[in-house]
Amino acid sequence: MRRTSLLLIAGLPVLFACPPRGGGGGGGSDDDDTAGAPDDDDVSDDDDAVDDDDATDDDDAVDDDDAVDDDDAAEAFDCSTAPTTAQSRTVMSGPRGYHGLAIDSAGFMVGSDGSSLIRSDYAGSWSVFVPGQPQFQQMEYLPGGDLVANDDFAGGIKRFTPSGGSTTLAPSVSAYGLRVGPDGLIYTTGYGGVQRVDPSTGGVETVVAWNEWDEPHSFDWSPDHSRMYIGTVGEGGLYYVDLDANLLGVGAPQVLANVGEGWHDGVAVDACGTMYVPDYWSSRLYRVTAGGSVNVFHDWGAVDDWEYGHGTVWGTGSFGWRDDALYLPMPYDGNQVQEVVVGVPSRAWTGTVVNGP
Repeated sequence: MRRTSLLLIAGLPVLFACPPRGGGGGGGSDDDDTAGAPDDDDVSDDDDAVDDDDATDDDDAVDDDDAVDDDDAAEAFDCSTAPTTAQSRTVMSGPRGYHGLAIDSAGFMVGSDGSSLIRSDYAGSWSVFVPGQPQFQQMEYLPGGDLVANDDFAGGIKRFTPSGGSTTLAPSVSAYGLRVGPDGLIYTTGYGGVQRVDPSTGGVETVVAWNEWDEPHSFDWSPDHSRMYIGTVGEGGLYYVDLDANLLGVGAPQVLANVGEGWHDGVAVDACGTMYVPDYWSSRLYRVTAGGSVNVFHDWGAVDDWEYGHGTVWGTGSFGWRDDALYLPMPYDGNQVQEVVVGVPSRAWTGTVVNGP
């Protein structure tokens, strides 16, 4: 099958990244030099190997001036400059994914190749994480480091320890969408509507009662978690519902916009409150503003009829994974993974947002 990498340059916005890792030394003495070595603290000597790019400095060599810089708190992003089309699209060499992906705290992306869970770093080095596993829907890591994933065949939520051991949570839950909330609970969308599962007990609670024609399929929250956006299977409705302080729905879901042709396999929200929604039938990635304006962000069908992105996850801003990019599994392209650079940081970004929601 033909593989294509397409570059669409539209002018990148400012740089963004993960939180600072701690500042370098100061004062009148050498800032990080070996004791007894010549002092490099003068103005003309700001770039030698043992000065401002070592492990104790927060502008280290792998983090100077790229999109994953580690000075979020000092950075700002102006939402009025947000691109309306994808900045670039790259097929990753190592990661694999069926309908879901997750990135752990050590910088490894996990996804299914159709028969096993595969673990890969950004550069493409990979290994089998858990062999002999069926395909999974969406997945994410719990705060303690365990992976949770919707089991595509057996039902329920499969929980994997870092060593690969597994248990099943909430076997009655049959869902596609899955995200871990700020409260550490597991939120799902599927046949049962919008539900959440306590990972310590397996208890299930309804978050949003669902009586709409369209079936809930995927979801994400607004940056402040005051609203949930719900992608569907049906007639193309992208819904929203306001949430209370306990992340429970208030009132009935409302249609924000009609998106694509009615099969939303992912919803990802950026720091500006804008949504990115891949639609199966049209093979397109749509951009939807919080006000309901819709445009085509990327058209896979124009590149290759077999290409199509499923569940969307943001990069983490570390270990190479860009926090202004989405990573999407491509199940009809050998379960490969594509990086689509959005040019806007994710809703979890900790920098300053200007002209935002």
